[in-house]
Amino acid sequence: MPSAPSHLRQLLKIIPFWIAWFAVLFGLYLLFASSLERAELCVGAVVAALSATGAEVVRAQNLAHFRPRLVWLLYALALPWYVVIGTGEIFLVLAKYALRIERPHSLHRALRFRPGEADAVSAARRCLAIAYSTVPPNFIILDILRERGLMLYHQISPSSVPKITAKLGAQP
Repeated sequence: MPSAPSHLRQLLKIIPFWIAWFAVLFGLYLLFASSLERAELCVGAVVAALSATGAEVVRAQNLAHFRPRLVWLLYALALPWYVVIGTGEIFLVLAKYALRIERPHSLHRALRFRPGEADAVSAARRCLAIAYSTVPPNFIILDILRERGLMLYHQISPSSVPKITAKLGAQP
């Protein structure tokens, strides 16, 4: 029995990932749209299909390596709490400014950060540190300087470094 051509084998490797991307993206679209009307389902399917295709084209380039540990992904469960806290900090600054009690003390800072190497696990840790830390509105990561072991960030109101950021390599 002859083996399948190489392009067919390649396609068979891509299909499961494409289906997974499509399912996740279509689900997210439906959550965003909050509607199950026929038009929304059609638009969502087209958008998810195009996005899944784009994701697979990028993945096929094999340029980015991302290998997170499961516990790092689970840190995302704490993000809603961080959003609530960060939003409260921003509203407090806004209220003080609106009532002419105090002007905002926006600041840029650097803190020590264990960047790791150029491997997929370290890249995932850095990526998640940036993503998770920037979700709360009061803490925005500007850059991680790997060669200097620094994380640069901006805050509207001075507060402590999020615990997730510390767990992912920041050294406050």
